Amino acid sequence: MENFIRDGKKVSISLKEGKEYIWLLPDKNMVLVEPGSNNTVTLKGSQTYLMRPGKIDNNIYQVQVFASFDKLKAETVFNDLVMAGFQDVFLLNEGDWFKVRVGRLSARSAAEALAPELENKGYSTWILREEKPVEMINIYDVEGDNIFSASSIELIEGVKYQGKNYPGVLGYALYNNKINIYNKVELNQLITVLVSNEVKDLYHDLYLFNKSRLEALLKSQAVITRSNLLSKIINKKGDFIYLPSYQGIEDDRMISKISKAVQLTDGIVLERNNKLIKVSFNTRELLKEAGSGKNYQTILSDLNNYQLIDFKIIDLTPAVIERVRIDAKVKRGLNYKEIYQLTWWGPRVISILDLDLTKTAYIIEPVLAGGVVQATADLMEIVKSRNALAGVNGGYFSYTGRPLGLLIKDGVTVSEPVKDRTAVIFTNDDILLAKSGWQAVLQKAAGNSCLVNGVNRYVGEDELIVYNKYYGEKAPELGAGMIELLVIDDLIKAVNTHQEGNRTEIPDQGMVFQAHGSAVTKLEEFQLGDRVEYREDFSPELQDLAIVSALGGGPRLLKEGKVFITAHEEEFQNDIAYGRAPRTALGLSNDKHLLVFTVDGRQPSLSIGITLEELAEFMQRHGVEEGMNLDGGSSARMVVRGFTMNNPSAKRLISNAIIFRYNR
Repeated sequence: MENFIRDGKKVSISLKEGKEYIWLLPDKNMVLVEPGSNNTVTLKGSQTYLMRPGKIDNNIYQVQVFASFDKLKAETVFNDLVMAGFQDVFLLNEGDWFKVRVGRLSARSAAEALAPELENKGYSTWILREEKPVEMINIYDVEGDNIFSASSIELIEGVKYQGKNYPGVLGYALYNNKINIYNKVELNQLITVLVSNEVKDLYHDLYLFNKSRLEALLKSQAVITRSNLLSKIINKKGDFIYLPSYQGIEDDRMISKISKAVQLTDGIVLERNNKLIKVSFNTRELLKEAGSGKNYQTILSDLNNYQLIDFKIIDLTPAVIERVRIDAKVKRGLNYKEIYQLTWWGPRVISILDLDLTKTAYIIEPVLAGGVVQATADLMEIVKSRNALAGVNGGYFSYTGRPLGLLIKDGVTVSEPVKDRTAVIFTNDDILLAKSGWQAVLQKAAGNSCLVNGVNRYVGEDELIVYNKYYGEKAPELGAGMIELLVIDDLIKAVNTHQEGNRTEIPDQGMVFQAHGSAVTKLEEFQLGDRVEYREDFSPELQDLAIVSALGGGPRLLKEGKVFITAHEEEFQNDIAYGRAPRTALGLSNDKHLLVFTVDGRQPSLSIGITLEELAEFMQRHGVEEGMNLDGGSSARMVVRGFTMNNPSAKRLISNAIIFRYNR
C-alpha cells in the first residue's frame, strides 16, 4: 500500500496481451512519450503508422549522472536536467536503485562530448554502453521509416481504445517480444468507471430516486468497489492488474454524480482483521437499502449484519506514516528538522526551524527586501544581506512588493493591517500573536483632526495616506486637486499642491501626508507652521504594548493550544483558506520556543501540500500553543546557513521575510 500511494495511486490495467503488431490511425495529431524520459514523437492526424516489436543496435552510449536508493532524489535530478534543456533524459529503476542517465548515442565520442556539459552543471559522470541488442517498440511511417523507438510508449492525451473512452493514459509495453496494451489511471477515476459499469443497468430506477437516496447508493457502491480494487492491487503480481469487466466508459449520463460520490468517500474502505476484504453485494440489494432512506454507512452495516461478513468501515485518510529525515542543531538554541509523511493523499515534506527563546543571543525580526515597500528579492539574498543564520518568507504582498498587512520596523509602521488579520508582534520582552486592528489620526494642537487611511501606498478616492522613510526617497507625485503636508519634528514645514514632475523628498525623521477628494477639505484646515501630532491606535490587546516590530499574515491556526482557524472571520479567499497547498506558518509554545514551518506542495511525487486544518493539527502535535499562517504557495521557503532547506513549488521573489540573526 505504501508504494502504491507513493507512486500517486495510479493503477495499470491490462487491456490486451500478445499483439505482434498494431496499426495506428490517429484522427488528429497524437503525442507519444517514453515513460521516465523526455523522448517523444508526434504522429500526424489522418496518417497511418505501424507499431511492432524489434531490436535496436547495441552500440548505444549513455552518460549516467546519478544513482540512489532514494526515488525522490532521483526524480529531482531528472526534473532538473529536463528543465536545463538536456535531451533524452531517463529515470531508470533497477532493483532497489534509481538511476538518471542522459543520451541515447551511437558513438562513444558523442557521449564524451556530452559529459563535460553535465559536469559543468555539477554532476559526476560516467559513460555506459549497452552491450546487448535491446528489445524496443518501433513506430514506422507509411514510407517504412522507423521514426520512434522506446522500451514502452504512452499517449500523452486522448485515450480511446476499440471505440470506448478510457480515463488516464493508454500505454504499450513489451512482454516476450510482443506488445501488451494497458490503461494507467488514477484510483478514483478507475473507481468511478467501475461504479458506472456496476449500476448502468439500474439507471432507469435511479432517475426515480431523490438526491440523497441516489447519493447513498453511489457512495455504498464506491466503498465496496474501492475495497475490492485495493485488495486486488495489494496482492497483484507483476506490473498490471486484470479486470475482465473493465470496458471503459460506456455511458456517461451519471459520471459526474458517481465521481462526486467517489470523492466524498475517498479513503473509506472495508476491513476485517486489519486487512482489506473483497465483498460482493448484488446492486439490487443496494438499491433496495438506499430506497428506504438509509445513509451509506447504515446500508453497508445492515448488509454486513444480514450476511454475517463481520467487516468494519474504516477511514484511511487520517493515517499518516511519518519519519524524521533530518534532526540537526544549526547553532546552540536553534534546531532544524525535516519530516517526511506519507498520507492517503500522497507524500508530504515538512521543514521545521525551532528556536529556544530563552537563548538571548538571537534577534528575530521581520525585514523588507531592499529596505523599502516597493521591492522584491530572493529569500536567499535577503538572509545573506542581513548576515542571518536563517529565514523564512513572511506575509502577503502585492505585485509591486508592498506588504499586504501590518508590518512594523523599529517602531515605525511600514504598512497598515488588512481586515484586522492575525499578526506576530515583537516587543523587547515578548512575542505574541494578535489581531492587528489599527487606526491613525493626524491632529492639530488646537484640536482639528483628520483620519489617516493607510501607510506607504497610493492614495485612493477621498483618502489621506502617510509616507515615511520605508516608502523610498520620495513620495509619489501629487495628482490634480490633491494637497500634501511635509511634517518634520511635529511641525508642518511645507504645504504642496500639484506640480507636474515634482516629488517631495521623505526625511528620515519626518513624514509626508497626501490627501485626495473629501480628505483635501479636512487637510486644508492645517497650515504651514502648525504643530501636529500623528497618532496610531492598535487593537485593545496591543494598545499598551511598546511594539518594536510586527508582521501580519493569517489566518490564526491555534489559540491556547486548540485548533482555531479564522479564515472566514479574516475574509481570506478560497485559494488560501481551502485545499492542500505549500504553506509557511509560525507558532509559539508554552516552553518558550518559536517554531516556523514550511510545507512543500504542488509536487505530487514529492509533496502534495497541506490544508490549514492539517497544518494546525501538525503544529499542535509539536507543542504549539499559539499559531498563525503566513504567505504560502510559491513563496513558501526556508533558508538555513545559506541553503534552501525545502523544495519550493516555483521560483518567486518575495517582499518580506522573518530572519534569525545570531547576535554574538
